[in-house]
Amino acid sequence: MTDLTFALIGAAFGGLITYLLAIQKARLELDEATRADRAKAYKDLWKLTGLLPLYPPAPNVVYQDLVSLSESLRKWYFETGGMYLSQPTRDVYFDVQKYIATLSKKEGSLSPYDNKGAYDKQSDYEKMRARLSALRTQLTSDIGSRRPPSFTLPTE
Repeated sequence: MTDLTFALIGAAFGGLITYLLAIQKARLELDEATRADRAKAYKDLWKLTGLLPLYPPAPNVVYQDLVSLSESLRKWYFETGGMYLSQPTRDVYFDVQKYIATLSKKEGSLSPYDNKGAYDKQSDYEKMRARLSALRTQLTSDIGSRRPPSFTLPTE
């Protein structure tokens, strides 16, 4: 092989590597932009999921509040952030909506307590609360907010 052949092969290889690195950089920038957009959109969704807290349980929630929650979630989905949901988060979101639909025909208090005043882990309140918690967990996974930083700053 001649020096010219080596030079051409080297230039082609260098060009290919440069091209692949540029594509990777563009993907990373898009991922970072999507993550920032998600974080902004997810703040509103996070607030909506606070209807049924574990600590302390909300004693005055009624089944009709779930219907209102479902409507607020739908509005958020179509007006703010549905397009940012990852597939796993979308699945959990729809699980929440489907479970609300099963409870929406009920009336009265959505009490987290049994008739003796103890927290009832089998109550509709707890089952719905667990689904909302799963949604929040998935939101944090999407934006990486509960992962430790990937680097640490030096200390003096």
